[in-house]
Amino acid sequence: MTQELYHVVTGGNKSEFQGLRNSVDRVTWTEANTFCEKATKLLREHKLIKANERIRLPRKRNGNTAAAPARRRRGPSATT
Repeated sequence: MTQELYHVVTGGNKSEFQGLRNSVDRVTWTEANTFCEKATKLLREHKLIKANERIRLPRKRNGNTAAAPARRRRGPSATT
C-alpha cells in the first residue's frame, strides 16, 4: 500500500523512506492488520465493498508465492 493510503486510513506514517507514492515500510504485523480492519470499515461505510467482504493480509501461503523468485523456463531459449 502507498504511504498516502496508509496515512488517510490510520492517520500516521512512520516509514523510513517518506513519499506519498512510496510503499509503507516499518510496520508490524499488528499495525498492518489494524490498517486492514480500518480500511474495511471505511470502505463498507462508503458502500465500496459489501458487508461480507473485507481487506486482509495475505495468508502465509499467498505471501510466499508472491515473494518467490520467478522460475526459469526449461527448453530452448526464446532468442534462438
